[in-house]
Amino acid sequence: MQRWTRGLVLNTLLARLLLGLFLLAGAFAYQNMSREHAPDLAIPQALVKVEWPGAAPEQVEKEVTKRLEDEFRGLKGIKAFHSGSYDSFSVSAVEFDADMPVAEAMQRLRAAVDKAESDFPSASGIEKPEIEEMSTSEMPVINWVWHGEVDDLELTDTAKRLESAFEGIPSVKKVDLGGLREKSLHIRLKPHKLRELGISPLAVRDRVVSANRDMAWGEFEGSDSLFTLYLAGRFDRIAQIEQLPIARLDDRVVRLRELAEVGLHLDRERSQTWFSLEGAPYRPGVTFDVTKRPGADTFEVIARTREVVAEFTTGDDWPQGLELVPV
Repeated sequence: MQRWTRGLVLNTLLARLLLGLFLLAGAFAYQNMSREHAPDLAIPQALVKVEWPGAAPEQVEKEVTKRLEDEFRGLKGIKAFHSGSYDSFSVSAVEFDADMPVAEAMQRLRAAVDKAESDFPSASGIEKPEIEEMSTSEMPVINWVWHGEVDDLELTDTAKRLESAFEGIPSVKKVDLGGLREKSLHIRLKPHKLRELGISPLAVRDRVVSANRDMAWGEFEGSDSLFTLYLAGRFDRIAQIEQLPIARLDDRVVRLRELAEVGLHLDRERSQTWFSLEGAPYRPGVTFDVTKRPGADTFEVIARTREVVAEFTTGDDWPQGLELVPV
């Protein structure tokens, strides 16, 4: 060992070459490793959400939350769980022991939720439970905010297109929008027409609901494979809804366009987002919170989102007067 040390001291050229080699190897390793602002710890934990439109909190507690909790108590390796019952939905946070593999924990949790779901009241309108795996790196890696004097409908359309572009990045887990008014289909009935033709508003509603759904047609066994058949019946254009037959009167078909005005409009404002840059007065805007997938490179995600923003803002269809900045 002393001979090697003495040789390096006397042969400074060899020492410099080895030092340069170590520096290059370190730089190469740094460029290729995943860099995270909050390293992900593989602690198995998840959120279980069940929606029951129109149900009171007491009803949700009795019929949904309690049945889930009964199954959670019997789970192997569970550390703690907390539940809440609210108007029209139930939420449960479940955490397993840190030494349990995440895949095994999620498998056990799904089995427990499926078992509890089988005990839910039948034909009650309870939607299928959603299980979202949580991570210690759930904080957004970059936040974008945009503002400007733009028509609300145009703003919503552009925001949805940008959200889809962000979610198309493989290393992005989800994108949360804040301060955006959602757009939905509005059907405004004409009372005088309904009275004139003797058609009930409930009949119109039931006809629209029954027509706007996909229908399963069972399975078809081919020579080599088994195919699942279904009828895609959901509306994808306003013209289709306007042409929907509602009733037959005096040998003619009464369509929805005769009874109502159909169009896409903005929903009521549910929330607002206000921001300030460099001490300027607060202004309303729309925020994009981008969260990466566990293990993904934080700097890569930020760079990819900047590329998407640059592509959108330089396009010909970008609304004039709309500004998008990172915060």
